Amino acid sequence: MTIPKRTSKRDLEGIDFSRRPRKQAIEFASEVWQLVRGRRILGAKSRSEHPIRPYTLAFVCFELNRV
Repeated sequence: MTIPKRTSKRDLEGIDFSRRPRKQAIEFASEVWQLVRGRRILGAKSRSEHPIRPYTLAFVCFELNRV
């Protein structure tokens, strides 16, 4: 007895359409991080993905009081 393979009924264009904004957001966040990391903004240290409950901040700079 063989188990039949599951077939996906979701259309591939719809999946790509759903993933595109997330991919673009990740690319944007990566570009922003390249700009702010390593004390490149006014010599202030920045952090990436810092938790402040109940959220996780993408970028934070405590020296400049910026989130």
